Amino acid sequence: MKKILFMVFVVVFTVAGCASTGQKREALSVDNEKHHRAILNEGVAVLKKGKIEESVKNYMDPLIEYYENKYKDGSKAVFCARTNKESAVYIAMVIATAESIMIESDVWAEALFYKAYAEVEFKNYDQAKSLLERSIKLSPYNSGYFSELGHIYQIEKNWEKSLEIFKKAEKYAGEYSPDKEKEHELTRAMRGIGYTLIEMGRLDEAEEIYKKCLQINSNDRTALNELEYIKQLRKKQ
Repeated sequence: MKKILFMVFVVVFTVAGCASTGQKREALSVDNEKHHRAILNEGVAVLKKGKIEESVKNYMDPLIEYYENKYKDGSKAVFCARTNKESAVYIAMVIATAESIMIESDVWAEALFYKAYAEVEFKNYDQAKSLLERSIKLSPYNSGYFSELGHIYQIEKNWEKSLEIFKKAEKYAGEYSPDKEKEHELTRAMRGIGYTLIEMGRLDEAEEIYKKCLQINSNDRTALNELEYIKQLRKKQ
């Protein structure tokens, strides 16, 4: 199963956990989304180079700390949104309560997401799930966060929970993912469902969903490979 970030890199490390390396970035003090986005992008670039600890310590953690401090008084319901449609549905969720609401960009939730990815690399699955649940609390309709969470449940072989989570990812991708991300996030969720169904022995359902993936993207190599795998499994039955 390919990891949610769709990165291919080899990480060489000799310690377990996100230990500190190098000098920590100073605490952020500027309330500027563009600046925070640049820090996030730099951190992702560092992560892609396999420098997981550095990415978390010098980029993701300072961003997380900044937003936690910004909203520590708990006086507002805070959400992170990628689109106006997503913002609107979050506002609608709390408007009847007369609670104050703040819509941020997705930087905070993304920092939590990438830190969760780092914890998965170190096999710290409980910590990763906790971080993803925080991302989901900020962005309840972000398909990508649900897919990453579903992937962890696959690792833990909790197939029922994995299927439940990936179905949410599929639904939210179809309804709320930005246009440029929709195909990517939708097919990722669908492949997650298919993989889980195979592990549950529900081959007909898995075959159906992989064929739907190919209707969206006829060059989906993972879907093609999984369909071939299903054929091989049937021959052994």
